[in-house]
Amino acid sequence: MIVFEQPTVRISISNKTPYTHIFKGVNNGHSNVKITKVLKSCTCTSSVTPTEVYPGVPFEVSMTVDKTGQTGYFGASLTLEFDNGQTEKLKVNGELKP
Repeated sequence: MIVFEQPTVRISISNKTPYTHIFKGVNNGHSNVKITKVLKSCTCTSSVTPTEVYPGVPFEVSMTVDKTGQTGYFGASLTLEFDNGQTEKLKVNGELKP
């Protein structure tokens, strides 16, 4: 089973540059698990993910949100699908500051 320390983050970020958040996870299962699909909530979101996660070994998923020039509140997410049938959604929500 894949578990993330903090799957949802609420934060105020600058609207002048992209923001990158690192989600920390661990595979609490007994076998390797592959990430089979990564779905983005919008074109403003990009990610760096491992292709496979190993039992008991911490791993990271990097999510970059580019809301340059925008104002107000925002929400962005990644949905990760694993070959064990598990799905996890990682979210960054908050307010854009000039």
